[in-house]
Amino acid sequence: MKDQDWKVRELALGVLANQLVAKEYAKEIAELLSDQAASVRASAAQALASLGAREQKKDIALLLTDTEKWTNPQFDIFPGEHTVKGAAARALARLGAKEYVKDISRFLKDEHWDSRCSAVWALTELQATEYTQDIAALLGDSSENVRMFAVMALG
Repeated sequence: MKDQDWKVRELALGVLANQLVAKEYAKEIAELLSDQAASVRASAAQALASLGAREQKKDIALLLTDTEKWTNPQFDIFPGEHTVKGAAARALARLGAKEYVKDISRFLKDEHWDSRCSAVWALTELQATEYTQDIAALLGDSSENVRMFAVMALG
């Protein structure tokens, strides 16, 4: 996880997130939340969520203000740019961090489609029903991905 190449660090996080032994590495993974590469920071947040590392919620939440984007077509279900803050929102939702609902809800109006999709998914996962109307408004969004997430959330 300390490799000089960000691609290797990102891949290591993906592999570790799927291993039971990874709990031993939670501290090292958390250090990567401040990595220079956006995709590594996002992958670290997701790996910690996969591990159920609730003690790292505050550190992950710091990424909610990270505006950097990255593209990784190798592992992409939705091609295009992705946001670190979107990954942080998804990770916090997976950890059940309801205390960040208001922060995540701001992404419903974010300029980037990935942040809006992430907000819809996270708010749905956190059962934040007070945002149902805001999610419904996204049925007319310019991004097909956002509209699909909104339909699934409301369905």
